[in-house]
Amino acid sequence: MSTNKTKNELCESFDGFGGLDTTSPIGSGRLTVLKNFRILSDGSAIKRSGFRHICTLEGELRGEKAYADGSEEIILAALGNRLVRISVADGTATSSEIFSSSSGSVNFFEFRGELYIMEGSSLYRYIGGCNAEKCTPYVPLYGKLWSPGYTAGDVNQPFNMLTPKVKITYYAKDTYVSTLAVGVTIKSVDAIWIGNLQLSQSTYHLHSDMDKISLENVTLDGELELYVTLDTEAYRNLDFEGCDRVSIYDSFDDSRVFMYGGEDGGRTYISLPVSEDELAVEKKVYENIAPIYFPSVSPARFSGVGKITDMRRIYDRMLIFSEHRAWITTSLRSEEGRSVMIPVFDTAAETVGCSSEGASEFVGGDNPITVSHGGIIKWSIDREFEEKIGLTSISQKTDSIFNSDFVRNAAVCYDRGKNELWFAHVGSENGLVAVYNCTSGAWYTFEGIPAERFLKVGENVAFRSGNSFYIFDTDDGYDCLEWGERDIEAVIESAGFDFSCPAEKKHIGRSFVTCDTGDGLIELGLSDGNKLVSAVLDSSVASKFHDSVDFFDLNMRTGRSERMRFTLTATGRSRQRIYKIEFFAD
Repeated sequence: MSTNKTKNELCESFDGFGGLDTTSPIGSGRLTVLKNFRILSDGSAIKRSGFRHICTLEGELRGEKAYADGSEEIILAALGNRLVRISVADGTATSSEIFSSSSGSVNFFEFRGELYIMEGSSLYRYIGGCNAEKCTPYVPLYGKLWSPGYTAGDVNQPFNMLTPKVKITYYAKDTYVSTLAVGVTIKSVDAIWIGNLQLSQSTYHLHSDMDKISLENVTLDGELELYVTLDTEAYRNLDFEGCDRVSIYDSFDDSRVFMYGGEDGGRTYISLPVSEDELAVEKKVYENIAPIYFPSVSPARFSGVGKITDMRRIYDRMLIFSEHRAWITTSLRSEEGRSVMIPVFDTAAETVGCSSEGASEFVGGDNPITVSHGGIIKWSIDREFEEKIGLTSISQKTDSIFNSDFVRNAAVCYDRGKNELWFAHVGSENGLVAVYNCTSGAWYTFEGIPAERFLKVGENVAFRSGNSFYIFDTDDGYDCLEWGERDIEAVIESAGFDFSCPAEKKHIGRSFVTCDTGDGLIELGLSDGNKLVSAVLDSSVASKFHDSVDFFDLNMRTGRSERMRFTLTATGRSRQRIYKIEFFAD
């Protein structure tokens, strides 16, 4: 914005738009309303594109995930006991019954190059189409090199909360073995190996007390491997199985899964890395082995915290957020081939957290952005000295948008293609989304987007509303909902401006507007608290700069006022674009 004066005429020029500034209703160059317009790199404002309806599902939706199945973009959803595959291109849906239940949360997550689906303690690997195969999670080496007999040895690896199976190795030197002590109740024996030989089932059986294996005619001179299934109900963790949130620390052999959101919202369950060598040993006994191991040890517990709201990886650590606080883990990298079972946590921020579930995002991979009480916070963490954490609000000019209801009910998405952060007010009557342009720092708002959760489909933003899915992948200037099409109304409204001469009353005589109206209309209105004058901009009566740019020289003489404000309203199905507007007063 620039203000130019001549001897007889004053000029207020908006040569491009800098984004929303709601801090005051008065101030040259400020915009107090910027609805359904996007600010481009040259400062021009263009009506947002519309979204289209993909598909609506019938039934209880238990979880969803956007995914690239080969070259096709799809959405996978857990609906009742079915896995549903939705084609984003044409909305067709196919399904198969794979789940053991029809209620409760289902978690989808990518881990070490595979897409997994977790229902309670059941783990599936997605294999394409609408199909998934049930996996055997990592079977821990519960006992290592125990002596055979009637006394179980020390625990080497705790149970895996995803499976009742364990492995125990025994060692003896040229010894006749009649009993293998296990020390826990056994449901069945899966296999026994001595070297490269698997023992026949006729050579062993469960002891009557169900915690020992009886052997016949076995002399052990070296190592024996025992694979057993334990009593399932005795080792289930219902709080773990009720977790409805998952975050991934993905780093090759150090990869981990963080599960949270169970009945005790302050707990998080952390998986332990599993090496390819450990998996290779088990493949001779079990099919579809998955490298996921949640040891049955005490989970990380954050005292005084009602609920963990989100988790994000930052360098080789994890950030953990509650509504008002944040923690950061020690390094999760393995040292000398050993992984820490539960990392140490340090306070990252004692008064700033993530106020809504999942309301954080990353920009550029290294800068967390959180919806927090008090606004939108950008976190900066020093790569070399990761204990140094800086917090900066990026929403000072728009804090009035982020009221307490918004920040407690926010969904966030990063549109990488446009370098924008989207913040939806979930449940708002007008479908409000606040948008931050990461390149220019400009804020603007979109309305009519009833997003409950965002999904990233390729380079496009998609969202879920109820059981319906929508995507922004067209250039249309209207929305296609399940029930039909809807035009988009876009509005720009300025704060009051006074031509830098607040002591004088003046009237506007002429207005210049440079824009592209397309096949739609733009209405320009002027007011000083009361409506003064308006004009409708139609390309049929415009002067042309070139094919796509209209220029309007408007005679809009108003009465005298100390301050004026303008409103530009774009209607119709075109994506109108506004480059510049100027007002001349005397």
